[in-house]
Amino acid sequence: MDDSNLLAIGTLKCHHRVIAAPMAGITDLPFRLVARKYHSGLLSTEMLSSQSLVHRHKRTLSMLKCLPEEHPLSFQLLGRDPGKMAESAKVVEAAGADIIDINMGCSVRKVISQGEGAALLKEPEEARRVMEAVVHAVQVPVTVKMRRGFSGNDKSCLLLARIAQDTGVKAVTIHGRTSDQGFSGEADWKITAEIKRESAIPVIGNGDIRGPHDAIEKMKKSRCDAIMVGRAMLGNPWILKTLSMCLKSDSELETYIPSLSERFDVAGFHIQCARETFGDISAYNRIRKHLAWYLKSQPLSARMREMIFRTQSFEELEMRIRDYRHFLEALEEMGAEYPQSFSGMESLFAKMVS
Repeated sequence: MDDSNLLAIGTLKCHHRVIAAPMAGITDLPFRLVARKYHSGLLSTEMLSSQSLVHRHKRTLSMLKCLPEEHPLSFQLLGRDPGKMAESAKVVEAAGADIIDINMGCSVRKVISQGEGAALLKEPEEARRVMEAVVHAVQVPVTVKMRRGFSGNDKSCLLLARIAQDTGVKAVTIHGRTSDQGFSGEADWKITAEIKRESAIPVIGNGDIRGPHDAIEKMKKSRCDAIMVGRAMLGNPWILKTLSMCLKSDSELETYIPSLSERFDVAGFHIQCARETFGDISAYNRIRKHLAWYLKSQPLSARMREMIFRTQSFEELEMRIRDYRHFLEALEEMGAEYPQSFSGMESLFAKMVS
């Protein structure tokens, strides 16, 4: 392995400079197992509430489950109380965390109202106490994910990144938007570059990475050590493979596009993992959004999305997915005779899924 492609976060050595971002309601165990098919680098859990972990809430404790093949794996913690963050850090370390990531970037209103997530950007001394408490509580490397600032022209991440380094945090991830922006506008990668120039620890860039061109351009512009990709993975886990390859060669490669068969096989594997992990009722509610994302951009995928969310059971859902696969395979077999008109596809679709 080329040493230039290594990412060292404290004692953890990753052989890829691409990191799968933590996403609430998305990066659960089944999603991570799918992602692992295409990426041997660092994966992330969903955001875990320190309050819930300390009080042993059953649902949150169930989110600690991880399998050997998932490693290396980062567990992300949310909270503002140093004592509870330290205690919950010990819990996730015992559960198998290779890295513990502190959330200082979540902009959800409920989180902000409790002074957690991105709200800590407004309280640097409280943020310092949280970081110190977690770093001193565990042996594994601690990282922090933060936004540029809270609102407007705020660049509080500059101060928070310095505090992170001073407290023993081993890497910082910068999302170049303010909390108020949510996911609107464009991420500011100049701030990532500024932090990288000042920092002695790895700096990971995040925001608006949709493909190889974005990854290469933003890494060169910011000189960051790695990139973190989030929303671009939705229905598109193979992007992790594309990005890792292009950064390894430092050149834009052809985007990896799965065959129709592979796309449906991955969706089927995701369904299987979800049912085994959560049971049918919970898995059914969780998996439909993923299936809609997997099928996005396919012919009449909007119609299929409507059908997915109108189903009433796993049996009906799997029947619809199977019929849609037959429809797409029929189109593929037609080749040059592929119906170009919308009405032509609608007619074939109606026959296949009626």
